[in-house]
Amino acid sequence: MRNTINALLISSVLFALAGCQSSSSKPTPVTLATNPKAPNDLIQMFYGGAQWNRIKDMQYDGFVVMRGIIADNRTIPNPRIVKSFPDDSRNERALEFAKEIRLTPVTVGGRVRGAGEIHVYFYETKIPPREALVIAKQQDTVGPTASAGGTFYLVTVSY
Repeated sequence: MRNTINALLISSVLFALAGCQSSSSKPTPVTLATNPKAPNDLIQMFYGGAQWNRIKDMQYDGFVVMRGIIADNRTIPNPRIVKSFPDDSRNERALEFAKEIRLTPVTVGGRVRGAGEIHVYFYETKIPPREALVIAKQQDTVGPTASAGGTFYLVTVSY
């Protein structure tokens, strides 16, 4: 009888610990405020405090992050997709939006071209038209984990 009670106690503790581990997993980002990888400092600087406070908690339906080299004509031809949330169903549309981006790269001389990073956030569940927030910035690597941003592009697209 005592062995049965001990076994029940041990299995209850293990079950509780397993539940705690799964519930402590990070929530999926669904707003700019909850997404630590969104370029929120740049968006806030562009919009200002009042507008940022209005949009930071708006739930988006998905996002796509792309990277590529900034060409001489200030475009980012052939960006590669590095992240799609929640799936890749918006990738083609994000690539279409990326064709309109123009960045003036910040350079320090030489022939090394700047790299650009593009974030597209899709807001589709509200009343039409659907909208996307398209953000691009120069992203040059300085070291293994550090980077320095250059110019910035932000537009809201209705589709």
